[in-house]
Amino acid sequence: MSGLYIMDTSGNNKRQIVQGNVNSPDWSVNDTAIIFDEGGTLSIVNTTNGIVRTIDPGPDSHTGKWNPLNNRIAYISNSDLYLSEPNGTGKMLIMTSCAWPDWSPDGRYLFFLRPSQGSSGTRNGDTLYRFDSQTGMKSIFNYFLDEGYRYNSHLSISEEKAYFSSVFSDVSAHVYDYHFDNYFIARIVNSLSYSPDFDAISGRVIYTNRERGDGRLWILRRMDLSES
Repeated sequence: MSGLYIMDTSGNNKRQIVQGNVNSPDWSVNDTAIIFDEGGTLSIVNTTNGIVRTIDPGPDSHTGKWNPLNNRIAYISNSDLYLSEPNGTGKMLIMTSCAWPDWSPDGRYLFFLRPSQGSSGTRNGDTLYRFDSQTGMKSIFNYFLDEGYRYNSHLSISEEKAYFSSVFSDVSAHVYDYHFDNYFIARIVNSLSYSPDFDAISGRVIYTNRERGDGRLWILRRMDLSES
């Protein structure tokens, strides 16, 4: 049955807390709630009592991300990037035509992608932006551009790098990282791979590998970048 499930890291005590076609879940800072998208509506479920409340009804709201410092939420609604309190109040537009927001581990910076167009007017990649939540300043951090790109997605931020997946015009897809210090972009998974997510506690990256066509989850260790 489709829905939102939680379980122990050992894989035990699995239980369903939301029914339906749920996407992009993200834990709150204190692990008592999860924000998620269901059919273009952004909602929050209390993991203790199962109560669900709507944050943004859409019609195209998704990719909610909790700020680890102040618990505010960044999310996309109708392709625009907003910030709000967890109860939906204090809604503030950050920028239009955006995708895949994610906070830096210290909670100060919000990174996100914005489509870029080449000279012919067709999409040729994405621009990486950074929003400073303390000063309110927005800045271009780098361009992920290549005529072979179809789009970049699943941005995930560590202290040192931005992880993302790129899909190309030949339908291939791989996981990359971008180093903030030396501006170097590297493919870190050579097999068919998507949706990286960095864990600040363990320093590892989890991603989906579809080389065998079955969408298995893999873990990339931080120190040696080996798959397990």
